Amino acid sequence: MTFMATCRAAVYGATIDNGLGDAIDDNDTPVEGLEDVRASLIEKSRKLFDATTGASRTVRWCVARFDAHLAPLFAEGYRIKDLRSGKIYVIDELTVDVHGLASNADFVLDTRIL
Repeated sequence: MTFMATCRAAVYGATIDNGLGDAIDDNDTPVEGLEDVRASLIEKSRKLFDATTGASRTVRWCVARFDAHLAPLFAEGYRIKDLRSGKIYVIDELTVDVHGLASNADFVLDTRIL
């Protein structure tokens, strides 16, 4: 492990039927093995200027890190819940970064904030 955990997190992947035929996120039943894991969730933002409209906007996202051995349990579209703050993030991209001399690996996720 090469990251410093900032919280404990749970990961949710399933959807359920809301009774009206619509699929909604199931944020009550975590993925098995990811009910309460150490994570680093760091929110970032960047102000962007759109030259065509002359307006600026702020883009926010979160970089999430987990131990690499957990990587097979994740998939794009899954949701990460910070158990401390209650914030939920949607996984957009999965990558594995190898760091350091000992080749310790972090599992890095780019997420968007719900």
